[in-house]
Amino acid sequence: MIRDIFTNKWIIGGVLLLILGAIAFHILLERDMANFRRQVMQDRHAIQERARAAAEKETTQEVTPAEGTTPSAEKTVTAPTEQVKTVPERQTETETPQQTALPAEKADAAEVAVSAFGFGPFPKVPEGMDFEPFWADPELYPHIKGSRDSELIDRVWIKAWEEGKRDIVGASFKSEYNRVFLNYSNVVYVTWDKTVDEDGNRIRYITRLSGASSATNRVRANNIARLGGRVPTLMTEVDIPSDIEVILHSEGGIDPFEYLGLNP
Repeated sequence: MIRDIFTNKWIIGGVLLLILGAIAFHILLERDMANFRRQVMQDRHAIQERARAAAEKETTQEVTPAEGTTPSAEKTVTAPTEQVKTVPERQTETETPQQTALPAEKADAAEVAVSAFGFGPFPKVPEGMDFEPFWADPELYPHIKGSRDSELIDRVWIKAWEEGKRDIVGASFKSEYNRVFLNYSNVVYVTWDKTVDEDGNRIRYITRLSGASSATNRVRANNIARLGGRVPTLMTEVDIPSDIEVILHSEGGIDPFEYLGLNP
């Protein structure tokens, strides 16, 4: 009888089917686990980015007059606001919050590690600089998008700090200019455009505003106050506080390759 069991083709087929099913289940399980681990890493990165951006966000506002309208300083025009992702306020178009202290073991590794993008050895974080460079986290660098720009941001930030610029509150990399923009609490970067108001007067308004949130928020607050609390309209020169320095995007920023002596 036992012999009949082992020679019965239906029983043998069933056993083989079970074995194949178990193998297929194992393959699917391994694939699902890999996807799960990848998702966990992505979620962790997203959480870290949100935490970094919460500390010091750079907001870029693109403003285009609505079709068929003639905006004025007092006319309400809805202006879409784009939140520019700070990889660390560090952005790519990138923004970097105040960094956390660099652990000793990571600091040692950072001193001898070499850039994955051909920029040579990483610079040492100066003593007294409370800053963790982007490359210190091997789970993010150099795997995620924007790693190259984030590395350039931190290299520029460290050198600027060594040169005595200790009041930097954030930084971003703007690919259209291929420059790193250092953020200060009393500086905004703007792009201007001109239009004609309802009375035929030419006015200059801001089409793009970026910088430390502490500075850009003051400009927006003035714009809202000028309108009596109504929906913000086109921001103009009168909305910029007198103690805030205005720098054009086209003229500001630092060429990281020239500044650091690197080859693109």
